Amino acid sequence: MMMCCQDDEISSTAEMVQKLQEQIAEQEELIAALQRDCEQAQAEAQRQQSLSEASMNEVKEVLQALEELALSYEQKTQEVLSKDRDNEALTEELTRKTVTVLLADRTVGRTFGTLCRMSVCLSVICLSVVCLSVCDVLYPGKTAGQICMKFSGKVWTDRGTT
Repeated sequence: MMMCCQDDEISSTAEMVQKLQEQIAEQEELIAALQRDCEQAQAEAQRQQSLSEASMNEVKEVLQALEELALSYEQKTQEVLSKDRDNEALTEELTRKTVTVLLADRTVGRTFGTLCRMSVCLSVICLSVVCLSVCDVLYPGKTAGQICMKFSGKVWTDRGTT
């Protein structure tokens, strides 16, 4: 019976060894799967780290571009304000000069009117002087009044010749 017990013991031990070997094989498979998962997780973590760094670099570039844009915008705003002030000054100067020209134009118009009236008066005076000179040449020794009296009765009337 001893053999039988030993056989049972061997068989039981063999079964146990078999079960342990199966468990070891399962554990090795599980360890291998865990190692694969761990490697995949590490690879994914590295990929995510690379993406994160690339994103951070892009964010830095965008921020720098925004800073440059803000500076450019501020510069353009200052230029526009400066041009606006220049335009306002030019508009004020143009308004002053326009008023000056209009006042000068009015003065010139008045002066021109005065000169026209003076010209008419001078023309009448010149015509009178010429007439008197012609009368003096045609009728020496007689006064203008005597000549006018002579013509008023014979040749001239108030409205023209007879």
